[in-house]
Amino acid sequence: MENKEINEKILEIWRNTSENIRGENWPVLYPNFTMQTILFIGLNPGERKAPKIDNFDDLENKEKIEKIINFEKTSWKDDKKYFGTFQEICRGICGHEEFNHLDLYFYRKGNSNKFMEENVLAEPDFFKEQLKISLDTIPKIKPRIIFVANSKSSKIIKEELNDKISDLKFEEEGFHRININGKLVPIFFSGMISSQRKIDDHSLKRLIWHLK
Repeated sequence: MENKEINEKILEIWRNTSENIRGENWPVLYPNFTMQTILFIGLNPGERKAPKIDNFDDLENKEKIEKIINFEKTSWKDDKKYFGTFQEICRGICGHEEFNHLDLYFYRKGNSNKFMEENVLAEPDFFKEQLKISLDTIPKIKPRIIFVANSKSSKIIKEELNDKISDLKFEEEGFHRININGKLVPIFFSGMISSQRKIDDHSLKRLIWHLK
């Protein structure tokens, strides 16, 4: 299994949670991360052609688990509507399209407002477990730059990792830094820049310049 450490933790949460809470969709499962590139952080995966859990045994089925991981890996490459902007940014800064993407929560739902109100607030323990996994995973990825591409995620990270985030040079640099493994890594807080809220070409060019 690719990215075994994080994926096993996600699956364990789903196995230990009733269907009426975890829903019928598979959680997002991750392919292997690429070290020292840009990490884009979102809130939660959408329901884009989301695969369904047919029965409880699926969560132990290695073949189906691999299909879910490959579903995510393929989406990173082929879902240009959501991930295309990330590819462009990575190409402009790193000279390749190998980015990483991590959602703070693994539960699939398209509307972020409804997700926060109807799911996160309704089942706080279920979602706190997911958030802890995500936050613990960030330093293991060893990102070169972190770009938080969601306003709600930006707020959550600022609250949860406040003691690690510095704005001492914000007036000079225009971005924050976060202590990752003893290194101050640039972190950019933003709203969405892809999908329905895709950034325009001129702003994208300026953003790539800033990230460099």
